[in-house]
Amino acid sequence: MYTHGFIAYDCGGPQINVTAFNSMEVDECEIPIPVENEHIRRIKLLQKAETYPIHFQTCFISVNYLITRCSTFEDAQMVDGGYTSEIIELGNARCQEIHQRRVYTTTIGSIITDLKINQTMLISHNNGGKLDKEGNCEGSSFTNSRGIWNKVIVKQNTPYTYQKA
Repeated sequence: MYTHGFIAYDCGGPQINVTAFNSMEVDECEIPIPVENEHIRRIKLLQKAETYPIHFQTCFISVNYLITRCSTFEDAQMVDGGYTSEIIELGNARCQEIHQRRVYTTTIGSIITDLKINQTMLISHNNGGKLDKEGNCEGSSFTNSRGIWNKVIVKQNTPYTYQKA
């Protein structure tokens, strides 16, 4: 695209300066190729993040249940979903008591004492129903996070591991 003439106005002064010229008499202009500049950004670290360990305590108990029915013969009958496990998270107060006194009171009132750091104790007890040495059996109701059972004997196995970081 060529331009044969154009008008330029000089608005920078107090008087109007109108100029016209013929662009056919002007030599062709070479448009300079723009130079690509590469900017290297430099940053300076003004503050160093400090890291330090934070000690925390948490208490979870893993409980395994074996749920059976009383049988007329000497064998036990496993119920549907009869082997189940759950993880119980203890509250802050009970967790602190375990860490301070090394004592844990179970949900059925048993007291476990002398918990040792990084040692596991396996405690087993009946959590539902009655069973004696003579073979007398009486089932009861049992409920946990996995379901509800009626007329069952519940044996609870709980490994207690006390760990301190």
